[in-house]
Amino acid sequence: MAFVVAHWIGMPIQSLGQVNFRVSPGSITTVREDDYFHSRQVVSLGDTRHLEH
Repeated sequence: MAFVVAHWIGMPIQSLGQVNFRVSPGSITTVREDDYFHSRQVVSLGDTRHLEH
């Protein structure tokens, strides 16, 4: 997940040794890009609410 999130937000790959994005299997991560400014946002990381049914 670290590579996916880092790529999405434009984080240099060299910085990946400093971060860890831990998520559960089957979880959903939602990302969004602003249409006007083209800035990128991680809206939710590792959401598992859909598994609670």
